[in-house]
Amino acid sequence: MRVEPARASLVRMIQRLAPTLLLLLLLPLASSAAGFPAETTDLPPLPPAGEAVALPTGTADPDPVATGALLERMDSAAGRSDWQDAARAAWQLMVSGGGSERLRWIDAEGGTVWSAAIDAGAGNLGRMADALHRAGRDDLAEAVLRRALELGEPAEEDWAREAVGRLEAQTEPIRARTWDRLLEPLTLDIIDGEPVRTGDLLGDVLVLDFWASWCEPCREELPLMQAFHKENQHRGLHTFAVNVDEPRSVAKASARMLGIELPVAVYTPEMRLALDVVQVPTVILIDRAGRIRGRWEVFKGGTEDQIFWAIGEILDLKEAEPETIARQVAGEHAFSVRWMREFRAPLEGIEVIAPPDGSTRVVLTHSRTLLKLKPDGETEAKLSGVVAGRVVASEPDADGGYAVLSYRMGATGVSRVDFPAGTHTALEAPAPVFDARWADPREPQAGTVFGTLNGVALADREGAIAASAEIGLVRGLAPYPAGPAGNPSPVWLALTGRAEPRELTTLGADLSVLDKQVAGTHPWRLEKGTEGRFGLLPDSVRALATGRFFSGVEQDQVAVAGRGQLVVLLAETGRELFRARWEDVGHLAAGDLDGDGLDELIVAWGPKMAVLSSIDAEKRQKM
Repeated sequence: MRVEPARASLVRMIQRLAPTLLLLLLLPLASSAAGFPAETTDLPPLPPAGEAVALPTGTADPDPVATGALLERMDSAAGRSDWQDAARAAWQLMVSGGGSERLRWIDAEGGTVWSAAIDAGAGNLGRMADALHRAGRDDLAEAVLRRALELGEPAEEDWAREAVGRLEAQTEPIRARTWDRLLEPLTLDIIDGEPVRTGDLLGDVLVLDFWASWCEPCREELPLMQAFHKENQHRGLHTFAVNVDEPRSVAKASARMLGIELPVAVYTPEMRLALDVVQVPTVILIDRAGRIRGRWEVFKGGTEDQIFWAIGEILDLKEAEPETIARQVAGEHAFSVRWMREFRAPLEGIEVIAPPDGSTRVVLTHSRTLLKLKPDGETEAKLSGVVAGRVVASEPDADGGYAVLSYRMGATGVSRVDFPAGTHTALEAPAPVFDARWADPREPQAGTVFGTLNGVALADREGAIAASAEIGLVRGLAPYPAGPAGNPSPVWLALTGRAEPRELTTLGADLSVLDKQVAGTHPWRLEKGTEGRFGLLPDSVRALATGRFFSGVEQDQVAVAGRGQLVVLLAETGRELFRARWEDVGHLAAGDLDGDGLDELIVAWGPKMAVLSSIDAEKRQKM
């Protein structure tokens, strides 16, 4: 049968529009069925003005269809300036918990146990507050703004910025001083003089100024340092000009040409291992207790003033003022900072190791380096040439030995480091890695399981692939709760899929696929939780750690690093215990570093890391 061209064009247009028309017809029905009235019906009235307003803190998982319907209604009413209707839709969104990105806590079968708002998401809270403000309900608008402040959403309107300023004043700063590394005992090899042991200078201030004859900034900086030294040496200042990688004769002649009368030392392998100077000029300041209090690696106009001011403060025995590293915005519990340390490059992974002998350690990676720290922050071991990335630790064996995996998401190289020997084995995954786990955490010799771009692969101790399952992109891999003895129960749970809907896939010990089910709305990553629970993380969540952090709370807790947020929730119910605005927070780990029965929370952001301990309620009131 021949169709006229005009009719054919009309038919094609109707076919293209049919899905959209059907969605428009069904959306009111879906929203009404979910318990939220459609635009043609009434929404619940706003709470009476003047009543105390408590922010909703429910942990039920909001219905995405209902949330979408309410957002559409709010925006539609705002578009026609019907602010009363827009305000009712906005408050209903607030009550339902919609309009934010949420962490879902699920059981082994994929059922939601609870969900919690972590991030403001697409800026919905600001629009909700504006609708309430325009409807004359600034009391409710301020309640929404408080939640926006807690979730890290900035205020856009002038009136909102004023309100947020008032709310900001009610937050509590979290302050810390930068941890100062103790200088390892060194012997300075003086070109024209006797060796000097740094340990003999304890009680005085020590400055090591690294230079080379070919370095033009060094020629400018070193005479200034010498003049400062002459003015302050009577106050207990010792300054050494450390020549880097030049023959002794060249260093001696160059110092004479520059008129340098400071003792000239040689940059020895011992100093290289302890201080790792990679460019000149570099100035390192050590206080009277032998701790490194300053390091400068760039010299330009004005830098010398900063250096001399810092040296003067140390000579005057002044302590550095603590800096505000975060602000607590909600929660009845609180943390203090035990110590904070800054490294030379952004951290890429952290983990806590807890051997049976109680020698708990923190393992971290940055710039192809793995460090093992003591509980007080001192470096115990350093290994170069590793893949710097996320760190996964095995459980200690009977002899106290353990191993860690370090991998960078999206790369194929994986590092395995065995302790106490500190030996490094380079592994190669069959495809880019997005997660890595020990095949048996109690026995690292059993090998490794990789979650990759193409599926799951089981590798032996040396990295040879023993089994694999082509199930697509693996966004997270976690050990499945143990089943009854003798039953062929699942061993692994994986979140798979590049596009929506993503799936939860259960795998056996041989990586055979046992079951698949839809994972829900927009999960980005899967992480192991506590007692057979798992976290389905939105893309705003960067890390998750579990432990018991707060005194008086006899249940496991979940720490979550969101987009500029640090949140601690009760693992059983999802109730919020603590929330802080923490810029660039990226990695978390948990472990009892001091043996008091409570876990410390280790937080990393950029090149910094802080160890947080619980503050009890009585101590908090006195602060």
